[in-house]
Amino acid sequence: MAQEQDRADKTTSLVIFMTCTFFIVEFPSGIVVVLQVAFTELGYLYIATSVSHICNAIFTLNAITHCLICFLMSVQYRNTVRMMFGVKKKNQFVVAVSTAQLVKIWEQK
Repeated sequence: MAQEQDRADKTTSLVIFMTCTFFIVEFPSGIVVVLQVAFTELGYLYIATSVSHICNAIFTLNAITHCLICFLMSVQYRNTVRMMFGVKKKNQFVVAVSTAQLVKIWEQK
């Protein structure tokens, strides 16, 4: 039960983080587009174009980092990426051996 709650908390934080960063990046770009319609002066259009290029560069960096953040925060995302690239997860086996058994093996040699 606690593990399911922890997974839900991680998913919620991932969605909130992705949403906030998207709005932070896209909001200035949307304002510039709205103001381009209202103001058609050549000077403003030059500034708006420059701001739009900067916002697009930030958006590109945001898109690049989102896949890395998803990969680091989500087990389901990592499993999907592994499946897409055909990488199988190695099974790890832990073998418990008592010290008495090790001494017995060592004496037999």
